Amino acid sequence: MIAGGAGGEGVGLDAGPAAPTVPSIVVDTMPRARACLAVGTAAVYARFPVPWGQRMKTDTTGRVLYLTPLSHFSRKVRIVLRELGLACDESYVPNLLSADPADFGGNPILRVPVLRDGASWVVESDQIVRYLLETYDHGSDRFAFFSMTTAQRNALSILSAVMGADVELILSKRSGLADQASWLYFARYRDVIEHGLAWIEGNAAMIWPAVEFSYLDIALLCMWDHLRHGKMLNETVSYPWIDARTLRHAARASVAATAPEQMQSLQWELYPSQRPTRE
Repeated sequence: MIAGGAGGEGVGLDAGPAAPTVPSIVVDTMPRARACLAVGTAAVYARFPVPWGQRMKTDTTGRVLYLTPLSHFSRKVRIVLRELGLACDESYVPNLLSADPADFGGNPILRVPVLRDGASWVVESDQIVRYLLETYDHGSDRFAFFSMTTAQRNALSILSAVMGADVELILSKRSGLADQASWLYFARYRDVIEHGLAWIEGNAAMIWPAVEFSYLDIALLCMWDHLRHGKMLNETVSYPWIDARTLRHAARASVAATAPEQMQSLQWELYPSQRPTRE
């Protein structure tokens, strides 16, 4: 199951499923919170302060984002939260292969991110961003989100599809299917990545929003950084436009603070089975 956003629009609802009735752990003032999510066989949620520069105080409205540290779909939301200056607790999924919606913030389709903001419950990354901008940005459209043309929305859909294919290949390995990676089913996901990147490389410059840091930029860099970090790219193919466009924003505070390299050690702490083993 894709962890976070490809495969159709999410649903924004008020008064969604009740929050999971498992213990909540608030971690100290370390820049990146560290905790183990399992005590024996009992899954435990952990809620962490948002880890940017100087730690912002937890918002009293009860704003919580359910995610995993390396989720590139969740990263889109985290970047927007930082750009808007909104504090948000982060609750990490205790079991990535769980079939229990409670482990995914009540999401019945077992995906992250999920946002609970007071009485509002919103699933799917682009839908969460829409909710945040409509609720807290007061119509400024600073990321050219609402003004996207059809061509730009096509680009966003292609970026999401590449991100989803990336996740499917990762989850196939975690499910013990690495030896079957050459099957047509998995080869098709690699084709989606290859063709999607080629389309973006060849067409994006002609249709990209004029604003300096658009929502398409956020989606592009989240996709690109995740592919590179997970070594999912074909090293024989170059993508100079994508490289240049993502490098343009790499030092931006909201981008640098959420980069995969910043989140990898926390991912391994929360999910030890993903840590590489020494031969």
